[in-house]
Amino acid sequence: METRPGTPDAGVVRTMVRVCRSRERAWGTLRRITDAGDTGAWAERLEDDIAGLREAVVWLEAEWRPDGVLLLEGLVRRARRRGVEDLAELAEDAATAAQPHLSRLGRQVRAVHEQVTTELAAWEEGDVVTAKTLRVDQMSLVGKGSEVRRTLSALTDARTPVWSPVAQVVGAYLLLETGH
Repeated sequence: METRPGTPDAGVVRTMVRVCRSRERAWGTLRRITDAGDTGAWAERLEDDIAGLREAVVWLEAEWRPDGVLLLEGLVRRARRRGVEDLAELAEDAATAAQPHLSRLGRQVRAVHEQVTTELAAWEEGDVVTAKTLRVDQMSLVGKGSEVRRTLSALTDARTPVWSPVAQVVGAYLLLETGH
């Protein structure tokens, strides 16, 4: 890859690809965790999603285990004792109580994931300008005062089983990624 003056060298671009790939995995997992469309499938994959999310954030903080993750891990243990159907039913009932905030959060997380996926493609193609522009644009979706932050606050304050901890997990990830 040939670099122009002011353009990062190939090593920097490789590092950004690696970092963005981790971010894309994290947002993809957050997308699945916030998707209440099929609570049976959600309950089935929750344990794997939590593990995948923790792997995706290890580059930021190796021991990342916010309260929301601890609460979701508790739900996984409950599902082992009572069955995954019990967790799916709890998630379904709580999803009804958590509306419209839960649907809004799912759409917002999906939008961020799509932007991060596009950013990753730009980094992989060596299109530094587009990648940086997309990253800056993401801050309007996740930065202070963003709509997703208001949704997270409303969903956390609703204190619904399952989905308030999910909102806490998304909020904890935003803290890691944005620093606020």
